[in-house]
Parts: sequence; structure tokens; C-alpha cells
Amino acid sequence: MIVHGKNAADCELTLAAIAEATGLGEWQALYSSKEYKKVRVRYFADADAAWEAAH
Repeated sequence: MIVHGKNAADCELTLAAIAEATGLGEWQALYSSKEYKKVRVRYFADADAAWEAAH
């Protein structure tokens, strides 16, 4: 599961709430050390149409 927050404390609060609501006794958070550029997914790109036409 991915949880987003403005800081680690916000994420911890959200994770604790999820754990309490689901009855999860143990959990561990993994935090990103680098922020990657967000790119919108293109599902039906021109390259897809070209590939389909060729095959």
C-alpha cells in the first residue's frame, strides 16, 4: 500500500489509523529517499497504434 503525506509524521498517523481500523498488529513503513518526476501515464500512445498496425 502507498500512503502519501506532507511529512513522515503525517504518514505515520495515517498508517496507525489504517492499522487500528484493520486490526493489523505489526507494520513497517518504508520511505523514499528520492523524489522522482511524476509523469502522466499514456495508455493509447501513437507508438502503440504503430505497433498494432505492424503486427
